[in-house]
Amino acid sequence: MRNSFYIIFFFFIIFFGCAQTAERRSFHGKEFAEKELKAALNQNNEVKLHEDTILIKDSITAIKIAEPILFEIYGEENISLQRPYECYLIENYWVISGTLPEGILGGTFLFIFDSRNNEIIKIIHGK
Repeated sequence: MRNSFYIIFFFFIIFFGCAQTAERRSFHGKEFAEKELKAALNQNNEVKLHEDTILIKDSITAIKIAEPILFEIYGEENISLQRPYECYLIENYWVISGTLPEGILGGTFLFIFDSRNNEIIKIIHGK
């Protein structure tokens, strides 16, 4: 009997203590988001990163950033056929390009972005 009580009590605590619904959460709203965007655009960044601070440190993450953008622009099938990619970190910039099998004519993509702030520098696709 005592074990049953503890089990029921345990589930009661988990169910009611961990449940989160939209009704129990506070939202800032779109107006707040618009205000924060305007403030951020009108002033220098509050968080200053050292100019050599690399946020994207490995090629796997760099590719995870580039692929969804490339898929949207050039199509997932087209970009996926260009695997494996060439991916190099050069002077704080990720330079990622597609490859083609030998003997296949066509172009590949080139995607360059800043590893310190994810700013896209160049996106092109050859023919």
